[in-house]
Amino acid sequence: ITVALLSYYLVYSLFLWSEKIMQYQNTFIRRFPHFPAVLQKEIQLTSDNYYFAGADSANIYLGDYSAPLKIVEVSPEGILKKQSVKLNRLNLPFTAIQLKVAPPYFYLVDGNVPAVFKGKVINWNANYMLRGQSYFSAITPVDSTALLFRAVLIKSKTNTLGRIDLLDSLNLRFAPKLIQKQLDGVFDTDGQLHFDNNYKKVVYIYSFRNEYIVADKNLNLLHRGRTIDTIANAQLKVVTVKSNGETKLASPPLVVNKCSTLYKNLLFVNSQLPGQFESLDMWKKASIIDVYDIENQRYLLSFYFYDVDYKRLRNMYVVGNTLYGLVDNKLLIYNLRNYITDNYK
Repeated sequence: ITVALLSYYLVYSLFLWSEKIMQYQNTFIRRFPHFPAVLQKEIQLTSDNYYFAGADSANIYLGDYSAPLKIVEVSPEGILKKQSVKLNRLNLPFTAIQLKVAPPYFYLVDGNVPAVFKGKVINWNANYMLRGQSYFSAITPVDSTALLFRAVLIKSKTNTLGRIDLLDSLNLRFAPKLIQKQLDGVFDTDGQLHFDNNYKKVVYIYSFRNEYIVADKNLNLLHRGRTIDTIANAQLKVVTVKSNGETKLASPPLVVNKCSTLYKNLLFVNSQLPGQFESLDMWKKASIIDVYDIENQRYLLSFYFYDVDYKRLRNMYVVGNTLYGLVDNKLLIYNLRNYITDNYK
């Protein structure tokens, strides 16, 4: 009996250990050059409700979830300047306002109305452009007359990327073959949408699998790329509520790519999975940023973004040789060195 019990526990322990390796301790190996990114400055913000709204050659812009019509300009020296957005129409049922800055223009969007306002950063006055024909959960400007967005198609009930012409609200075009579902088409295809005006490329990176999509600004597929971890299939369980037919997650999913940002041809990804030979103690102190060259479809290197007061990175933004990161109610500014910037195209 003793031998049988020991054998059982040995086999069970090996099973749990192998599952941990498969799910969390992947076999990929990261490259960590000496200090490719160095912390330069830490700026205290008034709350943890800020998000990155965009940037120009001189400043970055922060939106505020708690004050949707307020925006903060941050200069390279760390000087904060607050601005207020003025709308020419307020009688709309806003619930999820977000600001997107693409100088000289900015956009105020609400995917739950849906509605789009457009204005110039010189005065922060926004005019009502159109009432959209589709609800959306992500949006990014591509030029002065067009926006890209993600929406759930009613017929297929899957996340889909689309493009809308602001000069013609009826010119709404979807690209249903870009995002590919594995399970339900909504939760398993969740991700982040980016467009870089310098490089004129669109990137959509999945949150729960090691894949990203690269397309042109008209949503024509250029190629599909892989991040270096090994989670090719979304690890989540989706259930349907019988009473109302809604779908929801039965348990917390395994997040592969927490947040990301795109600058020119480089994609920066905050990975949630440790690779081989990495110190788990370091994972308790810092977030890992992996850098990919989407032009050549290759992984370049990784670096640490350190926690602040036990708080972790929640989003980031890159402009030139500067990486901005939001941690709790602080804005951290890192200088990117030649290991990274020499790869810009």
